[in-house]
Amino acid sequence: MTYTPYILYFIFFSMIGWILDSAYSSFDKKRFINSGYFWELPLCPIYGFGGVALILLTQYLQGYPFIIAIIVSALMLTTLEYAGGIFCIVVLKERLWDYSHRKWNFHGHIDVFHGICWILLTIVFYFFLYPLIVELHTSFQTSGQLTPLMDKTVFFLFCLIAFVYTAKRRYTRLKKLVKQTKKRKNYSR
Repeated sequence: MTYTPYILYFIFFSMIGWILDSAYSSFDKKRFINSGYFWELPLCPIYGFGGVALILLTQYLQGYPFIIAIIVSALMLTTLEYAGGIFCIVVLKERLWDYSHRKWNFHGHIDVFHGICWILLTIVFYFFLYPLIVELHTSFQTSGQLTPLMDKTVFFLFCLIAFVYTAKRRYTRLKKLVKQTKKRKNYSR
């Protein structure tokens, strides 16, 4: 298995997710909302993880009826969203999305409305994106590949850079939140 294409898929789905999430949030709030954890990058990593997970899951679900593949995929994405919400609170120490104001939510991390959105996005994935990804993946395999050692090195460096950037970003975000909290306390006096 080569890792490099999955890095590209991760970045692609993170960008698509940022576009979808920013467009939805901006429409909902009637002003531009830059979604995602990285304010200066057009990326929502949760969508990148979801896209890569969908690609890997699809390989195992090809022999099943379409409806089963859609339901299993949507459940997997909903579970990933829930786990991502827990991760953000426990590791990043902040809540990046909150559905607690919505009907039929679970701990504010997932809700029925977004579950339906995952079903619709899964259908779009299966009909439009997955055939293109299969074709792209085939071209990756037939073109000049990296050696296995170089491929793993690229993947490791990508993960390392993402981890360092996330840690740095977390520190900057927390500093801004502390500054905003102090300003609010000064205004409330």
